[in-house]
Amino acid sequence: MDQPFPLHLLRPTAPSQPPDSPLATPTGSFSAGATASLIGCLAATSRTLAGTPYDPALWLSRAKTLRDLGYPELALADAWKAGLLCNHLLAKLDGNSLGGGRWLLGKEMGFWMLADIYESSPGDIRPLLGRIKDETNAIERQLLPWDGALQDRGAWYVPQPYPWLEAKHARREPEVAQQINAELQCGSAQRPDGAGAWLECRACVFPTVNDRAADSDISDEDALGLFTACDIPANTLILRDQSDIFGCVGPDRVKSHLRKALAPLCLKEGHPELPSDLPSGNLTASLSLATSNSALSDPLATLLLTRALLSSIQANGPNVSPLSHGSLARLKAVYHALQPRSFTLADLTTPLIFLQSLGIDIFAPPTSDLFAPWVLLTLSARLDNNAWSSPTSLCLGGLFCMLNHSCEANARWVQDKDGCRSLGVWTKRAVREGEEVSVEYDEFAGLLGVGERRSRLGRWIEGGCGCVRCVREGTAALRGADDTAEANSEALRTTASGLMSEDGLAWRDDADVVTSLSIYW
Repeated sequence: MDQPFPLHLLRPTAPSQPPDSPLATPTGSFSAGATASLIGCLAATSRTLAGTPYDPALWLSRAKTLRDLGYPELALADAWKAGLLCNHLLAKLDGNSLGGGRWLLGKEMGFWMLADIYESSPGDIRPLLGRIKDETNAIERQLLPWDGALQDRGAWYVPQPYPWLEAKHARREPEVAQQINAELQCGSAQRPDGAGAWLECRACVFPTVNDRAADSDISDEDALGLFTACDIPANTLILRDQSDIFGCVGPDRVKSHLRKALAPLCLKEGHPELPSDLPSGNLTASLSLATSNSALSDPLATLLLTRALLSSIQANGPNVSPLSHGSLARLKAVYHALQPRSFTLADLTTPLIFLQSLGIDIFAPPTSDLFAPWVLLTLSARLDNNAWSSPTSLCLGGLFCMLNHSCEANARWVQDKDGCRSLGVWTKRAVREGEEVSVEYDEFAGLLGVGERRSRLGRWIEGGCGCVRCVREGTAALRGADDTAEANSEALRTTASGLMSEDGLAWRDDADVVTSLSIYW
């Protein structure tokens, strides 16, 4: 974000016509020069923030620039940071910390110092901080109109690849397949002959209706799949995947009359607490806040994101981007430009508050860049595309997310008894060696027609599902449409011949008949 980027990479996330929102994508009315100026301003402000990260005026300035560029979710996050800093600064100026000591702003508000002599303090900056808070509140009201469904302020954005996303995070690294194969070899579902795992991971081509291979920007498709290492009989457990990256609402969030129906799911007291959570000492409180916060548009998704951040920090520390974490780096980067997603202020702030509870500075680099709101939203989009779900939980299966979809899948997945964090994959029929293993992403769509099925699968598959079944049914549908069109054309020719004069060269002067013919066509 601290470097200008080419105009063609700008993909505003504000929908052109957001549902129930007056905010429109502003860059549509901007000239190329004005947009380039905004991009330059964004880079300059970001560089300045690296040196003076606790200046609320700078965060407010960047919020306005991001708003004008068409990134409402990022603008709102920066405005919230500006307001949070104002609250902290006012508390310090009022002497509410360190035994009433007087805190003063350092040079250009880049740092704070404790003054021994009150007379040396600069002029009162409370009016300035008050004005900044007023402006942040105004931005929040503009970006978050009242949402009647949520009974709170909410807005919409379209997940897009941010133009400053590094190339190494835009695609899977070559080492991902090696990591997955190593995990498969250590998994609990192994071949009975002791020859290793049932499956192996390798590159493949995921079929879609719209062939995008001719596009030079995406010709290097990095699709991966799991393939059988030997012949496998039907009804064989070929993969068991367990993850600590999950979100679970726990028993307290399940209504009593549903407990019996949901018995196989997670109803354990204390979930989602795990032994790995204990060192942080903050996860349970944060997740409880997420599930109890009615302003969250999707509490389960927030829980999943929070646990993903914790997994990355525990494995790599706070100085590594979560987009580089092993289980997260393998997630397919897919964005759905036609499906706006709702967001609230709580959606953006809950993960940031959780990071603060872990001692991470969300203002100063490098952690402010590694865990920036755009990083969290990028991770959220990838989790949304790769997580499996039940009525009470979401889970990221580090191996399961490598299985591709087919409407004639040769395998099925079954949730294990511990519910929210593990599942097993079983073959539905005999599978030959080297055959790709596939599952149905939406088993409820199996009985629908090809058009409806592709529409439902659009959440995961851009370009329309191109599996064998979809191609077969799609071809049949087109053939039927061609037969119908030919019959209509023949009927039109017959009708037209009846409207010709006896010499066959001129239409009869019958305006009503000609009009009805045009409507029929």
